[in-house]
Amino acid sequence: MTRLYIILAIFYLAITLLCCPSLANDEKQNTRSEEKEEGFEMASLAEQFVKVLSYVPTTSEFWQQYVTPSLPVLIKKITQFSPAFSTWNRNFLKSNYGNLTVKLLDKRNRQKAPTGSLGLGFDSLLNFLTVNYRRGMYVDSQFPMPMQKDILIMPFLTCGPITSSITASNLVISLSALHSQWQRNSPSMVHCLLRGTQDWALIESKYNEKLPTVCEIADFESSPVAYLDDDELQGCLKSKAQLPWHYAKVQAGDCLYIPNGYSHMVSYKGKHNVGFSLILDKIENNDQQYLQNQNCKKAKIKSLESLDIPWNYPGYGHMSMGNLHPIQRRADFASRLALEGQPINETNIRSFLQKIAITNATIDNAMSALRKHLNLDGIITKEQLLAIPIESWKDIQAMIELDSKPHNHIQYEPALDGNKDGKIDAIELKDNLDKAVQPYNSGAQNGGESSHDVKGLLYGNRAEEENEEDENDEFEQLRELIRNKQLPESLQHIDEEELLNYIRRYRDEL
Repeated sequence: MTRLYIILAIFYLAITLLCCPSLANDEKQNTRSEEKEEGFEMASLAEQFVKVLSYVPTTSEFWQQYVTPSLPVLIKKITQFSPAFSTWNRNFLKSNYGNLTVKLLDKRNRQKAPTGSLGLGFDSLLNFLTVNYRRGMYVDSQFPMPMQKDILIMPFLTCGPITSSITASNLVISLSALHSQWQRNSPSMVHCLLRGTQDWALIESKYNEKLPTVCEIADFESSPVAYLDDDELQGCLKSKAQLPWHYAKVQAGDCLYIPNGYSHMVSYKGKHNVGFSLILDKIENNDQQYLQNQNCKKAKIKSLESLDIPWNYPGYGHMSMGNLHPIQRRADFASRLALEGQPINETNIRSFLQKIAITNATIDNAMSALRKHLNLDGIITKEQLLAIPIESWKDIQAMIELDSKPHNHIQYEPALDGNKDGKIDAIELKDNLDKAVQPYNSGAQNGGESSHDVKGLLYGNRAEEENEEDENDEFEQLRELIRNKQLPESLQHIDEEELLNYIRRYRDEL
């Protein structure tokens, strides 16, 4: 078993470190991604505009005038009170939060995860701000909790049903990585900007089904997200079968409320864009009575860190981006089992889990967790399922959601697990290595490097070009990863020198 861990460690570290050139080498690379890119002005096509508020609304006003009727609204200059607004520059973030793990996307090919220092699609914030932002990458990540203390949330979002509906928070950092994307059927959210400018086009949910026909974007056939260039964007907004849309210009300090189900297009402008989103659960009609029972007139400004958010991210390990609110997910689970028309027992619960989970290991772990709260030897009622404590249910939900959302953990892991049993042995590693890195080998085919060129970087001749000093730097970086316990938990127990010796011995074979 130790040998297996060592093999996995070699593979993990080879991808995360040997693939990544030093900062000194990076400075010599082409820096065209930093050059200013001009896009067309979306405002010139707009006929309808999102309503703008120049003051902070009350909880009741925000709820009754915008949330209940599902109307977007732009609220000006309300993030200027947050410490992050004045302190979050590159040096501050590197010094204070550089050790945190964030998820990366690549503006040139957002369908494939780029290679970060911590694996495919993942990077330390320090390495991103030092190296990878120059390569057209940007952060689109769950918001690390240590950073949340620098964000202040206004009272209309800290009281009443809106507060209880906040499911998660996401962070976006885009430094000279300008791009545009369109998302259909978006969850409800409040998106706030700390740096930069963004153009938004919002389309009501009743027009969502017409988007693929009107915009003729292939991405919509298989995904709710489409990545657009300027020609596609203009063609969509100026289509003869034009859909009515509303325009909003979001500037640093502003927050934009987007109702549930709206489709939106966002175009990042300027050299730096830093912002965050509060992801909201679906709003229920009975929440109006809940609002009336709250004394929100005395609501106070709170830090994002102090809010009770179900899916928070500590800044390391697996993420939970896209997870539904656990109360809603637990209710859906119970309702769907009841609608199966079969007795709710161990056999039928396992059968149901096989429809929504991928690996047998996940199903077994979920069944073990359920057994702690349910007598699986008999018939179970819907009420008993709904009575599972929410913290215990979150653990069960996290197993299932992570299994079905490979983008929330290092991207090569699912491809390596050939038999989908949740475990990677030496044979699977050998048999599936090429398959795991093949989608990211785009750069090698063109004779050059790219942020996706994992296989080319692994098997290329980079080692011949490196001198002894560079190699020593690499192994010092390896030691830092081990000392800071930034390896997967299953690899953290391996002796440091033993691991380094194995890496030296087997690097040529990799």
